[in-house]
Amino acid sequence: MREIPVLLYQNVGDYPPEMMEDGITAPAFARQMQYVYTRGYRIVTLDEAVDHLAGIRRLPDRSLAITIDGGYRDAILNVAPVLRQYHFPAVFFIAPEFIGGERAIRGSPIRCLTWPQVRELNESGFTIGLLANGGGG
Repeated sequence: MREIPVLLYQNVGDYPPEMMEDGITAPAFARQMQYVYTRGYRIVTLDEAVDHLAGIRRLPDRSLAITIDGGYRDAILNVAPVLRQYHFPAVFFIAPEFIGGERAIRGSPIRCLTWPQVRELNESGFTIGLLANGGGG
């Protein structure tokens, strides 16, 4: 079978309910990563997942990839430490125009990563990808 699940996360933190449609609390994220770890799932890089889908490599059953979208500061505060704890690779998709600033989710501001934080993620072994903003904000 060539399918491979990709777990996609966006804002991970304690936000007002109207901002949580695409979000998850930090404790819930930690519990999900613990579940994945204790159930023996194999977390692979997105490159490995793409190679698997293209038939270039065969990944074992129970393989998953993880992506983090948005470039929010909670990625460095709430996500990266948990991923490091379990040695899980992930891709952080970031809209460069918001680095060091804020974005709005349903009209409420959310802090974005700074350049030093993006560099820290990269130097920690995580992959950084481009998130196209599409003109919204």
